[in-house]
Amino acid sequence: MESILLKSDLSLILNKSKKSTLANWMRFCIIPLLALILTHFVSYGKLPYDNSYEFPTLTFLIVLTYGSVICEVTRFFYYQSLEKNSLNDGILSFIKKSYFLTIGTTTITYTLLFFLDNIIFPSTPSVQGYLSYLMILIGISSLGTGAYLFRDINNFIKSKNKPVLDRIYLLKAGISELKVMEKDISFFEWRNGLAVMVTKNGDSVTTNYLSLNEVERLLNTNKFFRISRRFLVSPEAVTSFKKEEKGKLKVNLTCNGKDITVFVSRHKNKNFREWLKANAS
Repeated sequence: MESILLKSDLSLILNKSKKSTLANWMRFCIIPLLALILTHFVSYGKLPYDNSYEFPTLTFLIVLTYGSVICEVTRFFYYQSLEKNSLNDGILSFIKKSYFLTIGTTTITYTLLFFLDNIIFPSTPSVQGYLSYLMILIGISSLGTGAYLFRDINNFIKSKNKPVLDRIYLLKAGISELKVMEKDISFFEWRNGLAVMVTKNGDSVTTNYLSLNEVERLLNTNKFFRISRRFLVSPEAVTSFKKEEKGKLKVNLTCNGKDITVFVSRHKNKNFREWLKANAS
């Protein structure tokens, strides 16, 4: 495959990066504002124009600190979930799983922090206080998850609607930007902490992407399938597959005469077959 250094079309990748950065900035700007609003309405119960109002500094700082920590924890688990669950399995299903995970993670994390706080600073635990803070933190973490869902679903829908003639991808590799035709890509493999692109003639290009999630968001997900944590493949790379025990599939990949065996979990068995059938030439 011929690699072409980008001098134009750079805006496509920069635009995606800006969206990701925008989602982060939205999260970190809105978290303090939301903490301020929810502190007054849910916990403190007074507004600036009420009699005997004093700014709830301690409560606000507790909510802000806990909210920031919990948002980072839920963000981590959101991306772990994205590793295992594809938007191709259904947008509504992914939204439900994401919010279920967010609420569960927030509850567990805050409960641990709550008991740790009471151990370090001994006091009489208040069930009402616990539930009040928990509701505030679930609201904050749910907003953070919503920002990421909005970004990822928006990118997913755009990739679905992408015209066939536009299937040219711009990938970061080292200090360069590479312009790659979809038809030249055999598969991506996650190696030593980076995504490696393997072309149909056997060339390997180590990209700057730290996970296959990042690559998957750049690609047309109808054409590539995440068969495991390590491999994102094109249909042309699949030469055969057979059913194994416990519903798994043993898939053989071939690239320029080199054979690779990969196992597809029973959870992705049906989706893999449907994807392969849809992309059969």
